[in-house]
Amino acid sequence: VVTRRLSNTKQSNEEVISLLHKAKNLNVNPLILLYKEEGITYIRLNNKIEAKNSLQIYLKMLNDLKNEDSKNRSADLEDEMTWTKKMLFKVDNL
Repeated sequence: VVTRRLSNTKQSNEEVISLLHKAKNLNVNPLILLYKEEGITYIRLNNKIEAKNSLQIYLKMLNDLKNEDSKNRSADLEDEMTWTKKMLFKVDNL
């Protein structure tokens, strides 16, 4: 996240993707934010297909989380799901 926020070059974005893949491969705890960060970074790299795929996985995981815990975090999850749907729409229009 820090690398993505500090730099927006092709090289730094490719480094971010590599780090995100390493984090996913560790599979210590499925962290759904990895897919959000991956989607944002793929957008920066103009890779619409991978961006859309990552954001769709992120949206599905948010929905699964919402179904598991519908009382405690539903407002926050709804906001994040709305943001993700907007990003998916933007990716389709790039």
